[in-house]
Amino acid sequence: MCGSLDDQARRGVRNVPACPLGIELRTHAPRNARLYRATLGDLPGLTISEGALLDACAHDAVIAPTNSFGYLDGGVDQAFAHRFGPRLQRALHSRIAEEHEGELPVGEAAILATGDFLLPFLVAAPATKLPGSISVEPLLFSAMMAAFRAIARWNAADEGPAIENVVLPDIARMMPGWHPDRLVLQLREAIEAWNGVRRDGRAQAA
Repeated sequence: MCGSLDDQARRGVRNVPACPLGIELRTHAPRNARLYRATLGDLPGLTISEGALLDACAHDAVIAPTNSFGYLDGGVDQAFAHRFGPRLQRALHSRIAEEHEGELPVGEAAILATGDFLLPFLVAAPATKLPGSISVEPLLFSAMMAAFRAIARWNAADEGPAIENVVLPDIARMMPGWHPDRLVLQLREAIEAWNGVRRDGRAQAA
């Protein structure tokens, strides 16, 4: 579906130790939970939970497949704004302006401290430049791989608490132009590709 995904997955690989990453995928929609369990339920290290994205949620980080300009005020991004407040969006805007000339491209990611003891980090990994469909091209795949690479670099640097478990938002939401089946397959291919890199004893570092 996504072309040479294994080649994309291994692009920029360095000899950096990779830590196992626990992933919790949360959805409040029973239909989506059934889709996730049918498509992803056999993946090691992945759990599927029913409930709002960040309610009663305690993990090392949340992965935010947001937009390239760091706006957290629409769609699933509202959950981040609600939990972390406007300060996080301002911090994300500042990081993008300083390090990426105002636009964080799809395929790159940034890790920010949230100030929340129970969910201390946010991994901003754009899946779209602007709000819109991310089903047709492998944009979600690229976003997830960028998030995994950023986490591997963070852990390898050993300059802060390790990120060993993360929570993911419901990426199969019914929106115009979105195809849940395609999105879930992109997510599966990203996790499988990353686990393949880990089995090789290497992690990605751009």
